[in-house]
Amino acid sequence: MPLHIATPLLASPALSAAAGRDVWLKLEAVQPPGSFKIRGVGLPMTVVVPQTTSAHARQAIAQYGAEVVVHGRAWDEARTLAQLQAWHAGLHALP
Repeated sequence: MPLHIATPLLASPALSAAAGRDVWLKLEAVQPPGSFKIRGVGLPMTVVVPQTTSAHARQAIAQYGAEVVVHGRAWDEARTLAQLQAWHAGLHALP
C-alpha cells in the first residue's frame, strides 16, 4: 500500500456561499496513514523534542530521516527553540 495518494478536491457550496467565492476542500485526511502530514515525506526536517522524549521515540523520528534535536525539559522549551530556529532560517515551525 502506498503512503501517499492523490486525494479528492471537492467543492463546498455552503462555504462558497458564505465566502462569496468558490471554496474547494482538499481531503488530505483520506491519505492511507490518515494524516495530511504525509505530504512532508522526503522533505528535510528538524524535529526538536524535550529531554523527556524516550530514546525509542527519538530513534523512530530519526528513522524517517529527520534530524532530532533534544532541548529543554518540557514541550514549551522545545517548541520555543524550534520556532527560533525556523525564524532565523526563514522557515516555518509546525507544531
